[in-house]
Amino acid sequence: MKKLLVIAGILLAATSAHAMGSKKAAQPIKETVNVWVGFGVGGGYDTAARTFAKHLPKHLPGNPTVVVRNKPGAGSAKLLNSLYTNSPTTGYDIAFFHPGAMQIAIYGKRKVNFKPEGFQYIGNMYTDVNSCVVWKGAGQNIKTFADLKNSKSTVFFGAGSPVSAMSSYPLFLKNALGANLKVIYGYRGTRQTVKAMASKELQGSCGLFESSILGSYKNYWDDGDMNPFIQLDVKKKTNFFGPDATLLSSLLPTDKLKQASQFVFGIDILTRPILAPPKLPKANVAILRKAFTDTMNDPELKAEIKKRFLIDADPLDGEAVQQFIVDMVNTPQSIVDEAWKLTQPPKRK
Repeated sequence: MKKLLVIAGILLAATSAHAMGSKKAAQPIKETVNVWVGFGVGGGYDTAARTFAKHLPKHLPGNPTVVVRNKPGAGSAKLLNSLYTNSPTTGYDIAFFHPGAMQIAIYGKRKVNFKPEGFQYIGNMYTDVNSCVVWKGAGQNIKTFADLKNSKSTVFFGAGSPVSAMSSYPLFLKNALGANLKVIYGYRGTRQTVKAMASKELQGSCGLFESSILGSYKNYWDDGDMNPFIQLDVKKKTNFFGPDATLLSSLLPTDKLKQASQFVFGIDILTRPILAPPKLPKANVAILRKAFTDTMNDPELKAEIKKRFLIDADPLDGEAVQQFIVDMVNTPQSIVDEAWKLTQPPKRK
């Protein structure tokens, strides 16, 4: 009997210790959790971030306050520079970013203060299909890529800067495939570019995901103002853009072009990726990764993504995103150099 009591005491102590450990691991977060967005208010990244942030608190210990903050600039590179070099504002800062900003660091041609592999990746909400569009046929009844290539008048596309995907995507179409277009800079994000198209300052834009159109620009889509002439079918394709939208994959006759295209456009697999600063404690990152998984499995969030974006969530966890970035960093230099060459604006004379 005495032996049984001793064993029971040991088991009770072990159980209590486990409970104390679990309780310590799940201490309530008492500070505000910042969800940063590398783009302005109202665009596709911002809409996705706010949708995610709405459901995140209940999956974090203590149900803390979650605030979305915007820091646009250079295709989200401005935000990444800040997160990489500065101490986190809180112990649980996360950020929505465009993976094209990581390409800037890999190219090594422009100064950035971060290394892609140095961040700690939390996950990716879903993978979507990207496109390039013209506004009302750009006044030339442009419906396909061939129409753009053979257009009599140059079509003007908008972008924030030469380092953004909104610049590199159309320039690849121009430099590699002969599209008759010119990129005009100074338009931060799709929101400003779409507004400029509506006011006839511009005629085209790249970087319009299916979910972005349905989530932020559905009125323009329903009115027939946005005409997609190409879908960037890197991983998958969709019927959403209609039969006229040319498949990028059908325009790449050589392995060299296919490899360069995969580097340039392959980042679209990470349609809505999330990271944490490198200085965030590993224990906090683990909490955020678990919260990401739990949030993405939340039936209410799944239903809202389906209703708002008309797509099904297919998240990637933090480890998968981390590996994607590592693989991208390890791309052979010859492919990186070719991709750089094909995405640059013409040199000023």
